Amino acid sequence: MNENIETASMVSTIFLLVLYFINFLYQTLRSESDLTALCLSGPACFAVSTNNFAIFEEGQLGIQWDNMDQVYNYFRFQTAIYMMIIDCIIYTILALSLCFLLFDTNYAYVYERVDENVIGKPVITVENLRKEYSTGFNTQLIAVDGVNLKMYENQVFCLLGHNGAGKTTTISMLSGMTSISGGRAILDGFDVVNNMLDIRKEMGVCPQHDVLWPNLSVEEHLRLFARLKGVTADKVEAEVNDMVQRIGLLEKRAKFPTELSGGQKRKLSLGIALIGGSKIVFLDV
Repeated sequence: MNENIETASMVSTIFLLVLYFINFLYQTLRSESDLTALCLSGPACFAVSTNNFAIFEEGQLGIQWDNMDQVYNYFRFQTAIYMMIIDCIIYTILALSLCFLLFDTNYAYVYERVDENVIGKPVITVENLRKEYSTGFNTQLIAVDGVNLKMYENQVFCLLGHNGAGKTTTISMLSGMTSISGGRAILDGFDVVNNMLDIRKEMGVCPQHDVLWPNLSVEEHLRLFARLKGVTADKVEAEVNDMVQRIGLLEKRAKFPTELSGGQKRKLSLGIALIGGSKIVFLDV
């Protein structure tokens, strides 16, 4: 990819220089028609017109509306204006023609549906998911408008969008923190609307902003959420010990959130989402 970009940059630079060097023919041309033809090269036309402009300035005349059509050295300044406009049109047509003739303009839209026998059945299926908020003026604000997607086991699914696109709202609906206005969502065979308690046993959520208790240490946070996820009492300590190592907070396990840096707090939030063998993890970053 980088090689293609470097090649394109090199070729475009050489092409620009070639067009500019045509300007040196200016001294050898002795007819207005030849100079007009020279102006089919945009950079050369700009250079010739600049030269005429400088000459008029040296004569303390300047380029005015009433002298733009005066011929000097077989060239009119207004010709340069017209020709540069024509050049813009010609170059635009050439660029678009090359794009359509030499390149596949639909490459960004070409996709191939992967056989589910290869990637397995989807763990999350979302169909026409909607979220509407009442504005209080008999109108509805649509935060999520008919989202359809599938997420598969052992894969990372990245949901991208600009601020306010509805990413956090979508995650909130899938994790049961916000009610669904329309559509349906199935997580590992369970319906989000009717079976959220079953879903929460195998789901973890790392929210956009850390939700930590200042009076609980790192290991106490992990211990609490391990029990909430259904980890039996005899396995909790093993889960906590494993998780503090995995998230790199072994030396901070007894520290409170107020004693952690911003990055360490995010690590703890991630550990909370992962602990208990979460099968589905939502990371809102």
